[in-house]
Amino acid sequence: MKFQLVFAVLLASFFKISTIEVSAQENQKKIPIQLAAISDLDIGDPISFSPGMMLDVGLRIMNKPKINGSRIREREFYLKPFLGFYKREDYHTAVMLGTDLTYRATYPSGIFWDANVGAGYMQLFYNTPVYVYENGTFTKKKFQGYANVVIKGAINLGYDLSKSNEKIPLGIYLGGGMFFRYPNNHSFVKHPYLQLGVMYTIRKDKK
Repeated sequence: MKFQLVFAVLLASFFKISTIEVSAQENQKKIPIQLAAISDLDIGDPISFSPGMMLDVGLRIMNKPKINGSRIREREFYLKPFLGFYKREDYHTAVMLGTDLTYRATYPSGIFWDANVGAGYMQLFYNTPVYVYENGTFTKKKFQGYANVVIKGAINLGYDLSKSNEKIPLGIYLGGGMFFRYPNNHSFVKHPYLQLGVMYTIRKDKK
């Protein structure tokens, strides 16, 4: 009888602690800021790499923690505005901005994965001189380029250090994805890319 009573008290305490932790997560704003080095891939002969950067800020819109025994797995959805660029030598530099919809699963160990899809605007600027025929002569123009719509998606794998130490709000991740830009001769052009980044997470109690 005593054993059953102790077991019942421990079980109730566990669920109480789990409920408090989940409640604390739901009552807390979580804003991950991510900065990644990206490499746009041109899969030709040979394969070429075009360097760039990507910055995004996560705005959490849904949090559904899953309790499994004493372990809690975070399941979150974010809207993530992004700003990035890459440069293809002797061709063009692209600047893009838009928004991703991201699903992220973070395990008690700190390992996480996420998948995102998004869309935005891309402006291309030629890196080589551009001459335009005007008034009977060729004139050199600066900052010539054209606008594109961009559609993108990616999958990442990372590690959140704050899971083991809340005083270290950092994480690292790597991944890859694909974006499509349009129009280019009235068609979509695909761009596979790789990325390696760091994450800084801001946590604040909701007012």
